[in-house]
Parts: sequence; C-alpha cells; structure tokens
Amino acid sequence: MDGATLNPGDYVAESIEGHDNFQDGHEFIDSKGQRGPQKDILLPGTYYINPLLFKVIPESAKEVKPAKLQ
Repeated sequence: MDGATLNPGDYVAESIEGHDNFQDGHEFIDSKGQRGPQKDILLPGTYYINPLLFKVIPESAKEVKPAKLQ
C-alpha cells in the first residue's frame, strides 16, 4: 500500500530482494519496492507483516495439469 508507483503498462510490481518475505518494511521501501500487486508470493508459513504497509489476500493454490497431446 506504499512504495513507488508501478511503471506505466505494468500489472504487477518488479521483484526486489532483501525484504525477508515482506516482513522488513523499511528494506522494501529503501529498495524502491513498488505499491500494488506483487510478483513475489508468500509460501505457507507464519509471517509478521505490517498491515498498514501491506495487504495480504489469501488464495488457495491452483494446479495446472499438462495438456494431453493427441
């Protein structure tokens, strides 16, 4: 919910390093993290994320099965 704006034409933010799965808000902002949907995902686990800086929307995992060649 905070950070640099997305580049024109982008739908998701650029991936950045060092924010420890969005738990280090200062590092996210200092590394020029962008606001909006993020390319990085959180794997199952326990996280301590600032709700004033990030909005986490839980989603169930999806499985994409390979196509059958005929």
